[in-house]
Amino acid sequence: ALGILVGELIESLSAWYGVKIIDRTNLNTIEKFNGRFDREDIEAAIQAVCISAKIKYKIVNGYLVLEDL
Repeated sequence: ALGILVGELIESLSAWYGVKIIDRTNLNTIEKFNGRFDREDIEAAIQAVCISAKIKYKIVNGYLVLEDL
């Protein structure tokens, strides 16, 4: 995924991995994400997004919660 919008990427991660995502960030979802990740490894994918977007994540009751740093 190169040059994808952050909002689309978050939706894709949610769909690919079957997790609900709660976005509590002030992330600009129309910003571009230019990192690369392997679809097989959700942790690595989420970490790549978080590092790129300068946010953090945690998993709570099966939900992936995104928060500002």
